[in-house]
Amino acid sequence: MKTLKVLAAFFITFYLTIGTAGVEDIIQSQKDIRNAEQKSKKADNIVLANKRSAIDQGKYEFGLSCAVCHGTNGKGKGDFSSQLAYKPSDLTQIKKMNSGIFPAIKIYDVIDGQTGSNTHGSRTMPIWGNRYEAESWLDVSPKFAGTITRGKIFEIILYLNTIQE
Repeated sequence: MKTLKVLAAFFITFYLTIGTAGVEDIIQSQKDIRNAEQKSKKADNIVLANKRSAIDQGKYEFGLSCAVCHGTNGKGKGDFSSQLAYKPSDLTQIKKMNSGIFPAIKIYDVIDGQTGSNTHGSRTMPIWGNRYEAESWLDVSPKFAGTITRGKIFEIILYLNTIQE
């Protein structure tokens, strides 16, 4: 009973302090917060859909460019792998080989091939950055080809992150 009296006293004091306009403001604020939460959930769903689309595009590009050597599952046993002097890497072990961290920038450098990174061993792997950029010129001005190239590489990286064991 004492708790009920304390609560009643609190609400009477609260009401007298802020008045009905204050209560209406609080109610409106709560509605605004709920609306913002709903918009945020919708935005999260859009981001998730775009991310899924980017991963799917990465998987598609992986199938076109990488699977012939690394295999469709990324294990390094593609159709062409037996013809190579150096065995293709098992791309499902990248995270494990880096103490549980997926080194996206390092992987970007290997795929792009523009930095002279020796992380891939000898440069027997094609320099995909050059190929992607040349292909992009067919779709857009050379001025924007680099953006499309980076996008393709990032999509592959997103996909590779999903196949880590």
